[in-house]
Amino acid sequence: MDGVRGSAGTPRAFSLRRWTVLAAMALILGASAAAAQGRAAPLIRRIISVRLLGAGIVVEIDAGSNDGVQRDWKVRVLRGESRDPLPGGEVEVIRVEKAAVIGKVHLNPDELHANPRVQLGP
Repeated sequence: MDGVRGSAGTPRAFSLRRWTVLAAMALILGASAAAAQGRAAPLIRRIISVRLLGAGIVVEIDAGSNDGVQRDWKVRVLRGESRDPLPGGEVEVIRVEKAAVIGKVHLNPDELHANPRVQLGP
């Protein structure tokens, strides 16, 4: 065979193998990242500021993107020192900063000062 290579040694075959390997790696990495996010334990943090804004209350929570918090996470105000959610204490996440979550809640300031802990989770 005078310099003839088989089809496995062609540039096209090499490119196909390379893209197959890259696609498999992307699938594996994507699945492991999704699994890790799904297993994230809920965070328990504190409300660090409460502000009146129009008809609503805006709270700042001491957790942020540095802690892995994402905008689609659920945030709930907890009752006292327990892990039980306070009725009506769902926080609508407005923005996630590096070290803080800003959200809107439909509780009054007295309820928030009496129950300053929140649970954040995917």
